[in-house]
Amino acid sequence: MADWKFIGKPTLLVLDLQHDIVGTGGKGEPMGFPKACRESGIIPRVQSLLKAFRDKKLPVVYVVAEFNPTVPEPVYGKFYEYMRAERPCATQKGTEIITEVAPLWNEPVVRKWNIGIFSNSRLDQVLKHYGAETLIFTGVATNLVVHIGAVQATDLGYNVIVPADAVTSNDKEAHEYTMSKVLPLITLISTTEEVLAKVKSY
Repeated sequence: MADWKFIGKPTLLVLDLQHDIVGTGGKGEPMGFPKACRESGIIPRVQSLLKAFRDKKLPVVYVVAEFNPTVPEPVYGKFYEYMRAERPCATQKGTEIITEVAPLWNEPVVRKWNIGIFSNSRLDQVLKHYGAETLIFTGVATNLVVHIGAVQATDLGYNVIVPADAVTSNDKEAHEYTMSKVLPLITLISTTEEVLAKVKSY
């Protein structure tokens, strides 16, 4: 087992695992997100982390993207070109979390609009309510939501752990670069197995 420990209360974050991003038939399917989830095997790992956190009665918080017409969108960038053209996550079905990792009735689902998980959301307030100090990131996409979310979280003073086998992207090269060159600068890179062991002994 790796020689590290949770700082304060660990909280599991499940990021953007919703129909219009990773669901079959959703607007993210042509971009390859469902395929990336299947091939990387992150869904069973997220399921195992959910069970472990729930068994220990530790917080689980979901974050989903929900289109908000009141939030300005930048003009430049391929990401925003796609968002303007396709308007994913603009319907109730699009924002629904996929059934494989669906939340329990008492687990908060935080809605945000844009890449950053703390942008235009109440995530910071929810985490403070639970007394969260260490955040375990799971979901998509490594080079966007996970990366930017980790920057925002660490800027706010949270400790971030990223199980490398519980996050993925539709861009394999960007995923690998982010995991090897970017996230190690600001987070602890671990594995699902290691996190499960730490949760078990928490």
